[in-house]
Amino acid sequence: MVIAIIAILASLLLPALTRSKQAAQSAKCKNNLRQLGLALNLHVSENEAYPLSIAPGNIPELESPFWSTGLWHNNYWFVQLDAQMRGAGRHTADAMFDANYVFRCAADQRRKLPYPYWHESSYGYNKNGIMNFKSGPASEHLDLGIGGVFNLNPTAYSPTRETEVKAPSNMIAIADGFEGTADGRLQSTFDDLKRDRPAPPFPTGQRDYGTEYVRRRHQGHVNVVFCDGHVEDMKLERLFFDRTDAALRRWNKDNEPHPERLP
Repeated sequence: MVIAIIAILASLLLPALTRSKQAAQSAKCKNNLRQLGLALNLHVSENEAYPLSIAPGNIPELESPFWSTGLWHNNYWFVQLDAQMRGAGRHTADAMFDANYVFRCAADQRRKLPYPYWHESSYGYNKNGIMNFKSGPASEHLDLGIGGVFNLNPTAYSPTRETEVKAPSNMIAIADGFEGTADGRLQSTFDDLKRDRPAPPFPTGQRDYGTEYVRRRHQGHVNVVFCDGHVEDMKLERLFFDRTDAALRRWNKDNEPHPERLP
């Protein structure tokens, strides 16, 4: 009888405890994004431009067995923001993605992976905005995010200027690192945000683990920091699949929906 009562009480308490844990994880994630928003604004104040998605130069100190010497040495946006927070002190890959540091969401299950496979950021940078993912050459792209502007001569990316972002309070900067496909699927990423990305359909019977994982992480929500530094909790559908002008404008630095560029 006593065991049965304990079992009933446990079944009643477990959902409440789970919700409390999820709320705490989301609060920690929002705090991370607030700190990233401050670092972003410091970078913009110093450079009058937003960080490039990948800036010139490399970071030998961040070599990792997971990334290899070729890829990981790239000067990603999160490396540039880390420099704002750490100053001249360079960070190792282990420290950069430590479970308690700002690039790791507490609800991101990748933090539990064995060494060194957790060497990824939990967050993505709005480097492209709503653009035409179907076009080929980069010269045909509209650079609508804050990750840089493609130049034909010389062939390179220049930073998105501070003045190019028309409404910083309405422009997505950094969020949980997810991408949404044109057919409504979701997937986690390690450095950027995407929406409306064309993707071939899954083979019949293949389980969509990516969408399941993304929807579990914050129970159908995503945390977002905007270019002015404020943080919002948004529903996944609103961020990745809402096709109203108001939703599309939040991706683009000129705050125009650009529907002609969508699939």
